[in-house]
Amino acid sequence: MVLAYFWHLPRFVLSIGGNESDFGLILGMTAFPIFLFSPVSGYLSDRISPKILILSGIFLAAGSSFAFLLIERISIWIYILRILQGLGHAFVFAPALGLLSKMIPEKNKAEGLGYFAVAIQSANTVGSLLASRMLDKGVFVFFTTAALSGAVSWILMSFVKIEKEEKKAEIHRDEKKSWLNTVLQKKFLSGYILILFLGGMFGTVLQFLPAFFDSLYQKNEISNPLHSSFFLTTAMALIALSRVFLGKMTDRVDKVKITRINFVFLSISVFLISLIYNPLSAVGIALFFGASYGLLYPVLNALVLMRSDIKDRGKVSGVLTMLFDTGFSAFAFLNGMLVFHYGYKLMFSALAGLMVLGFFIFTFLERKKA
Repeated sequence: MVLAYFWHLPRFVLSIGGNESDFGLILGMTAFPIFLFSPVSGYLSDRISPKILILSGIFLAAGSSFAFLLIERISIWIYILRILQGLGHAFVFAPALGLLSKMIPEKNKAEGLGYFAVAIQSANTVGSLLASRMLDKGVFVFFTTAALSGAVSWILMSFVKIEKEEKKAEIHRDEKKSWLNTVLQKKFLSGYILILFLGGMFGTVLQFLPAFFDSLYQKNEISNPLHSSFFLTTAMALIALSRVFLGKMTDRVDKVKITRINFVFLSISVFLISLIYNPLSAVGIALFFGASYGLLYPVLNALVLMRSDIKDRGKVSGVLTMLFDTGFSAFAFLNGMLVFHYGYKLMFSALAGLMVLGFFIFTFLERKKA
């Protein structure tokens, strides 16, 4: 839920005197710690208790969220807090994904990761709707409730019992390959590239869409204010539902084929976002977006993880988390500048074109592999 709160950070940045270029830079700051530390946390999760890493990450994310109450203008401190948030994020998701990838049976890999993603999307659905309402009540309520949701997560996680892996030392005794040789194998490349593009798309839509809807009203392109929850809540709910009801199917069909089909439809839905003009169009395009994205994230993660050895899944999951979250944050740098100079509609169109490029790269690499 803490992550969903900060999809609305651009509204706060604009309220303290920033512009689109500023919030693109601020949003993108989390890319650096995520890029550097997600692989590290994935690597560490193969050697120490993932619970320690996850609790540390939640503490950093919740604490830095509360510290935003001290921010009254654009300064170096807002960038520092975003870096701390990114660090916290890196130490939560990579260990969690690595832990689950080891626990879930091979035959149910995509389905199991889909349920994990359902939990995330359910929290995102509630968090996004709640955050939008809380920000309307003021920044104190907004950042306090963000920190409290993190505190609740920390308390709940502290009660979770994680069994120690037996003979862990033996698993690593005969491990001759270096970390780089393990994670940088050609069989992972197509999935790595697409997960980076997928994260960039998802982060852009979630973080820029509330400000885009506000701009439509401010520029008199629509007659009434358009609330971001029409799109975000609808999309997040459908993403969660698709993973619940269609998750079993994903382990019985060709994962490469599912990935290709859904990525094409997702690219189209991103382009259509630029055409939204009222609540009905927002909900309709959100349904298209949610249906396209719903199965894509768990299937793509499962596709890559199933190509790795069980003993290496913490490392590979760290790279997957790093790439998705780096895309989620880093695309904001470029997109913020695009919005500042050319507007939101061109930015969403350019993002759709970039996704098409990612699709062709993925297809080319998969055909070479075959």
